Amino acid sequence: MTLQLHKLSEVIRDVGRALADRLRERQARLPQVVDALRLASQQGDLAERVDRAQKRSWFGAAPAGEALDRIHPAPAAPTGLTVVATDGSQIYPDRHSALPYYAVNIGHFIVRLGTGQTHADSQPELVTDPARLFHRGEPINAPTLNARRKVGETRVLAEVCLREAAGSDSSEAHRVVGLIDGSLALRVRTEAIPGEEQRDLEREYLAAMETVAIAHVPVAGYIARPGGSPLLSLLALALQPADKLESYLAEYSGPSRPAGLPLPFRDVTDSEMFAQVLPSGARSAVYEFVAEWNQVYRKARVSDSSGHTQSAHFFYLNVGRSVPVVARVEVPQWVAAQPAWLDMVHSVLVEQAWVTLDDPYPYALARADEEAVIRAPEKEQIERMLAQSLLAAGLQASPSEKQAHKQRARYRR
Repeated sequence: MTLQLHKLSEVIRDVGRALADRLRERQARLPQVVDALRLASQQGDLAERVDRAQKRSWFGAAPAGEALDRIHPAPAAPTGLTVVATDGSQIYPDRHSALPYYAVNIGHFIVRLGTGQTHADSQPELVTDPARLFHRGEPINAPTLNARRKVGETRVLAEVCLREAAGSDSSEAHRVVGLIDGSLALRVRTEAIPGEEQRDLEREYLAAMETVAIAHVPVAGYIARPGGSPLLSLLALALQPADKLESYLAEYSGPSRPAGLPLPFRDVTDSEMFAQVLPSGARSAVYEFVAEWNQVYRKARVSDSSGHTQSAHFFYLNVGRSVPVVARVEVPQWVAAQPAWLDMVHSVLVEQAWVTLDDPYPYALARADEEAVIRAPEKEQIERMLAQSLLAAGLQASPSEKQAHKQRARYRR
């Protein structure tokens, strides 16, 4: 029996009404939230409050050397730059398949601004080795494979950026900016990923980030339609009366903290606030993530004399023209500390997003996604090839009884 959609029609109608009501209620509070940004920017003891909060496992943001409400207009259009973008996709392991495996495909796209020169490629990987495929007798879980894919994207980004920055026999050296889809920081400090694997992934990730830092190639992660409210968490902290700060931290810090923030910030995201604040093409100030997962990157110093680190920083950027389209952009501290590199990242993202016209999204990242995506027919072809390989070796290739039943039932439909 197929899904009986008529039984959901009333629920679906109610969803629309409920969402509209919640949106109106949040929009009514947005002027207070925007005003809080201005007030927090004038807070004299903000650094001290953040320091106290960090000791309580508080999650939020910290100022990074400029006023919280500072707005940076779009820089001049970039010239003489090469943009490298990477993205990835995966096929998760399935213990019901004829042969357990997983696949990762990392796509990259290169565009030399002002020349029309582009290049696209991908690097597929197929894993059947039980040592990499299983953990305690079960196929590795989605968070583990997602983290491996993210490390692969970062490694490919570093390799291609360095190759482009150095030039070759057929091309001169180029100034390069590297972009990755989604968060730049690797966030693996979770119970879902085994501890030894966490450490191995962080080491590989930091090695890739070190190479681009030493080569002076600014890199950034681009998060479209971002959720989350790390900056609003900072604003809520800033506006607490001094005599109530300790009780506030007791409630809103640590592993037992509530999922949301107090009014007027509750259920509002940073991006909703900045949609009211940022003109077209402009970006916010830069902030540092205050989170337990960022501690390892705050301690990871670049091996030069700069003293800079890999600590994750971020800003918000409005790439919309007539309607606000706010993205979060993540950069390491060694990029955040260089205004010229921030301007390069800022100008490249605006230029690339405006290439796509009606749906502003960086063109290079869109093309990298096209190279990375694994479509359903390609997955089926991989599995046919694996089955043929097993048969050629004299082995039976068949899915589990459960999977075989599902395939027969769906084929009959």
